[in-house]
This record gives sequence, C-alpha cells and structure tokens, in this order.
Amino acid sequence: MKYVRPVRRCLSTILALGLFHVAGMAGTAGQPSSRVPPRPIKVLLLGDDREPHSSAALYAVLTPALARRGIQVTPALTPAGVLDAGRLAYYDAVMLYGDDAEQAAALAAFVEGGKGLVAMHAAASPLVGGRMQTSGGGELRGEIVQREHPAMKGLEPFVTWDEIYVPAQPAAGDRTILMERVDGQHEPLTWVRPHGKGRVFYTTYGHDKRTWGNAAFQKLVEQAVRWAVDGPARQAWEALKMPALTWVDGFNVPNYEERSPPPLYQLPLTPRESMQYIQAPAEFSVELFASEPDIVKPISFSFDERGRLWVIESVDYPNSELAGAPGNDRIKILEDTDGDGRADKITIFAEHLNIATSLTFANGGVIVTQTPDILFLKDTDGDGGCSSPRASIASGRTAATSSSSPARRTTRGAWASRRRSMRSDRRRTTIRASISPFPTGTSTASRGCPRA
Repeated sequence: MKYVRPVRRCLSTILALGLFHVAGMAGTAGQPSSRVPPRPIKVLLLGDDREPHSSAALYAVLTPALARRGIQVTPALTPAGVLDAGRLAYYDAVMLYGDDAEQAAALAAFVEGGKGLVAMHAAASPLVGGRMQTSGGGELRGEIVQREHPAMKGLEPFVTWDEIYVPAQPAAGDRTILMERVDGQHEPLTWVRPHGKGRVFYTTYGHDKRTWGNAAFQKLVEQAVRWAVDGPARQAWEALKMPALTWVDGFNVPNYEERSPPPLYQLPLTPRESMQYIQAPAEFSVELFASEPDIVKPISFSFDERGRLWVIESVDYPNSELAGAPGNDRIKILEDTDGDGRADKITIFAEHLNIATSLTFANGGVIVTQTPDILFLKDTDGDGGCSSPRASIASGRTAATSSSSPARRTTRGAWASRRRSMRSDRRRTTIRASISPFPTGTSTASRGCPRA
C-alpha cells in the first residue's frame, strides 16, 4: 500500500497534463492558422513577339517545365497598358524578356513594394543593374561563383549555345554576381540585386530554344523565381504538392501509331489534380463545375444565354467512325439550379451521334458538326431534349455513301441544296450545303433526333 499514494499522484499529474494539453488545443482551435494556404507562384511574362527574341517562343518552351513545378506563367506580349497596379497585385513576380521602357515606372513600383523581377537575356530595364550588349555568339559555359545562393543551389555549370552579352555601361554597385564567363577576363553572366523591398534576378542566358530547353537553364529560372518572390508566396509554394505525372509504354495512342518512337501514354489524374495543371491568369480562379462520372470524354462545350453548359461526349472518338449508323456520342445539358457553382441537373439533349466534335447555338437550336455532316438540332416542345427531326444542313459524304443512305427531302422553298464535285485522294466527294434560313423539315427517318 505504500506505493498507492505516489502512483495516484503520478496518475493525477499525467491526467492534469493531458487535460492542460487538450485545453490548449481547444483554446487555439478557433484562432486563425498562421500557415499560408498552398498555391502556385503566379508570374507575368512581359515581352513582345519580335525576332530574334520572341517571348511567345520562349513561353512555349519554358512554361510547361515551370508549370510542372507549381509556377504558372501568364504571357503579356503587348505590354502597353498591362502594368497597372490593380492587375499586378495578383502576381508574385514579373518575368522580363524585352524592353520595359513603356512600363518602367509601374514595374519599378511593383518591385519596390516587395515583389520579384526575373529578367533574361535581352531584357532592358534600369532595374536589372547594368545594360548589356551583344558580342557574337557561341558555346557558353558559366562558372558558378556563389554556390550557396538559393538561386544556385544544386546547379552545376552547363554548356549551351547562346548569344554572348557584355556590359555596355558601368554596372550598379549593389549587384551580387552568381555566375560569370571566364574567357581571358571575368565577365558577369548572372547576378541579383535588391530594389526597395523587392528582389531582382538577371541572367544573360536565353537567346533561343537551345538554351530554353536545357534542363539546367530551366532549373536556374525556377530557382530564381522562387528566390525573387516574397516570403508568403514562397511559403505557399512550399506547401503546394504538385501531383506527379506518369507516362507508361504499351498503350496505343490512336492516330499516333506511326510515330517513331510512339508517344508514351500519360496516366489520368483526378479532377482536383488536373485543376492544379490548368494555367489561368492570376486575376482568375479555377473552380470545378462538373466531372466524371457525370460527363465522359467531353470533346467540346459551350454555355448558353441561361448559363447552362452544353457538352458533347464523344465516346466514339477517335476510332469508331460508323459511316452514318447510330453511334454512342451524345449532347448533355448541365445546370446549376441551387447557385453553389456545381452542376446538379443533367439532361440528355441528343444521343446516338457519331464523332460529333463541336456545337454552336443558332435559331433556337444548335448546329453540330459530325464529320462529314453538319446537323441542326432543336427542342421544339420544351422538355429539354431534342425533339425536332434531325436536319442535315451540309454533308460531305462520298457519292457511294450518299446513294445508300436514305434520301433527304426539301420541304421549304426558301432553302435549296447545291452540289459541287471535288477530287481528293483519287475519289469524288459530293458536298451538300444549305442556303439560309435553316431547314425545318429536311430530315432522314433513320437518323431522326431522339428525345432525351
């Protein structure tokens, strides 16, 4: 019994500590978290499309690699009027690949306020800290002189063909040189500098796709962006977990079988994972409206004047062309009836289509392209489904195919058909095209528009 009291005292102490810990957790549960919500870094690319330094070409090569790392780049290839404070507030950094003369004041204020500037190659801005000029071109190897700088960590010197730039005027005294070219003398290649509360990164690398596609250059730009942005943006990026993309062999990707080597097949992502790879300007947000299994294999969609989403599901695409026979494709109408931003009502407007690829609204109905036909479908009784006879307003079927299909009849004198023959790949194709207004009675009994 002599151990009972100490044991009780010990258990009481443990219980009290446990209750204190739970109370502490409860006390902080209602307080806002200090953690920054995960999100990608948002970058605005400034430049123009003039050769030899085309920002559009740079964008096409560089940004997919950055997107996979959670850095989203929005191009602004006509910078005039772009750099207003209201728009820039949505971005964490500006990537400059050209001259900022028209927007110098706005860009300076942006960086001075604490944001980042990543300038490359032909970028001309007082913020860079030194104006450069070309001095020929050739294979270029940059030696790293500041290995511990965040923009340089893990990076090894790399060789690429590039345009060689040399200083055209004395450099700013607050630069920190990160890389240099050693060719008889030391020429700076890459440096950083502060500007107000913000950070500036510049590299002379980046003349064309020979450098843009270099994995080491892409890593350099990625790390430069991460270093240049402010603390909250960097923390949000660090909390972001980008889903991995996986490519596998062994699947025949339709219509690509003849390529050598054949392309690998990317395994699908969930809708939420896919949204992380959608590139949108920073001023916009991406929200999920509908996903599988509510829609399957969407190939085209459009919103109508009531805010409903019309979606073509092309189940047959691309291999099951049925030469006029009923197929498995359909058109669905998706509605948000309770205002929560998600589709909660789905109506099948038309079905038994075959490789339908696009639609547009006209004359109270929809025009649908279904190679080789163009169809006009309409809901005439208000039940949400297509109820009028399916009218073909144009067809590109071969003469042999057309002769075996049910005859089309014209019931309205204001519309007519004309035929024109054209030779292509040693066959004669007959094209039937309509003259407005759209037909109301031209139909084929075997392909009438079914109800939902």
